[in-house]
Amino acid sequence: MKHIFLFFTTFLTMVYSTTFANNLQITNVNATTSTIQFNISWDNSWFTNNPPSNWDAVWIFIKAQDCQSFDKAWEHVNVSTTAADHTAAGLLAVNPVPDGKGVFIRRSTFGFGSIPST
Repeated sequence: MKHIFLFFTTFLTMVYSTTFANNLQITNVNATTSTIQFNISWDNSWFTNNPPSNWDAVWIFIKAQDCQSFDKAWEHVNVSTTAADHTAAGLLAVNPVPDGKGVFIRRSTFGFGSIPST
């Protein structure tokens, strides 16, 4: 019973937290066969070194569909796992996912507030 109470207490704390990232906008998407560029912005971003020392991030992943395929299944497109192959401007940092299934974009320095269109 103690474990169930702890689980629900933790769950409710996470769900009803007063800090939410919201208003995510991805605009001006431009894609070629090897590069994707876009602007990204969101409100209420955070990166803190105070306990619990955490941050928010946006997971960007790519899915593709073969238009000639009969079943038209969507599949993940692997991206480079080398950090230097990805760039971000302004307040942002890019962290590739180790299995190549996308990147996490997050605030690069400690702080709170909105991420302007970058």
